[in-house]
Amino acid sequence: MNTKTETLYNKLISLLFIGMLFGLTLINVFWPFQEFSTSENRFLAKMPVFSWNNLLEGHFTSDFETFLTDQFPLREVWVSVKSNAERFMQKKENNGVYFAKGQTLIERFDAPNVQQSMKNLQSIQEFMERTTLPVHVGWIPTAAEIQKENLPTFASPYSQSNYVETLLQTEPSHAAFLSTELWQGLQNHSEEPLYFATDHHWTMLGAFRFYETLMSYFGVEALDIADFQREIVSENFYGTLDAKAGGDYARADQIERWDVMGDSTPPLFEVSIPDSQHEGTSFYFPHRLEEKDQYTYYLDGNHAVTILRNLNLPQGRRLLLIKDSFAHALAPFLVNHFSEVHMLDLRYYNKEVDDYLVDHKIDEVLVLYSTRQFATDPYLFKLGN
Repeated sequence: MNTKTETLYNKLISLLFIGMLFGLTLINVFWPFQEFSTSENRFLAKMPVFSWNNLLEGHFTSDFETFLTDQFPLREVWVSVKSNAERFMQKKENNGVYFAKGQTLIERFDAPNVQQSMKNLQSIQEFMERTTLPVHVGWIPTAAEIQKENLPTFASPYSQSNYVETLLQTEPSHAAFLSTELWQGLQNHSEEPLYFATDHHWTMLGAFRFYETLMSYFGVEALDIADFQREIVSENFYGTLDAKAGGDYARADQIERWDVMGDSTPPLFEVSIPDSQHEGTSFYFPHRLEEKDQYTYYLDGNHAVTILRNLNLPQGRRLLLIKDSFAHALAPFLVNHFSEVHMLDLRYYNKEVDDYLVDHKIDEVLVLYSTRQFATDPYLFKLGN
């Protein structure tokens, strides 16, 4: 190829590349705005508000880049293409999700946000100083900690055990803060399907293994696994990690329903969800199995307040559970030992928590978050002064 032909070729390639960039940008401008991604179960970034201050501090450009990424045309198709390409090149992860053993996906746990973690601990401490009620604080590990044996070779997520131990050492010693010994039930049964293959949550079996250890901390005898009737209600659940990693690597998950088996009359429960005006007798919402996020089958997903009542234990203690969504599979086990379990999601609850304690005659409080959520959660400040 002579110099003149080579120059013309390079110009054509450059023009083609510029044209593609311009075309994609133009499409992106006119592409319909998506507020929520059902496949990823999260809200997508909105167009950032411009100001000279935000521009000079670098916030606008960073937020605009996130906006373009979230709102990119046919984004889910491109994520799938990228995922398959990563696996073809023998890469071990995509988008922060490991391609783990047994056709499972495990979300990577990176070094946590120390500043946010300390803020959250301070808010909890302030809450504990204001109330005379017993307060317990615990953390739930993710699959990256409990099922390390399933991680691909050379995968090295940040230790969640070290993270929690650091939190416990940072704050003044307090019996209310539960150590990683609470994870013993999960660790002893790590070979079981404790977490979904395609979602970041645990299964009901995982929640049960945690519940066994938690009840020993409360000094209460947990129900035996043989006390429950288990039923598979779905075999086609693909969760948030599948959407995040893309491709077709992971196998479909099962959704299980667990019901207590009584000797005669089974225990009776009530479930109240004030913001949707729901009043029912089941922890499970079958219509949610028709949706993308089937994990919302448990207690209808995220709500500001959810109340579980045990009608067989009317004189029992009332527990306030301040939580993230891992609690949705756990609470149906807890309510067997309390007259009421009140669940507050601080992402949506905007009233005074102290007033809630009084109004609902709460006896004790459990603050329980997954390690990943606790490290990034910006709403725990609502517990502070």
